[in-house]
Amino acid sequence: MLMYTCVPPEMIMGLQDEAEYEIIKINHGCVKAAKTPDGLVVSSLQSTDPMDYLNPSFTPGSSIAQPQKQQGMQAFF
Repeated sequence: MLMYTCVPPEMIMGLQDEAEYEIIKINHGCVKAAKTPDGLVVSSLQSTDPMDYLNPSFTPGSSIAQPQKQQGMQAFF
């Protein structure tokens, strides 16, 4: 059965997402990364630049470096 909805599957099926996430801002959007013992792993990408979707660094499942904070701003990759 297919279900077309804008509601996340976790709400419909009662699944709990146990992973912790961190939102990392990039030039044209943001990356949602899951925290793992090995570091951050890309979960999803939201960007207005189509070229960001072709960047292998933002592919879901790829590891990324932990951003470092510099005077209230973040340094990226």
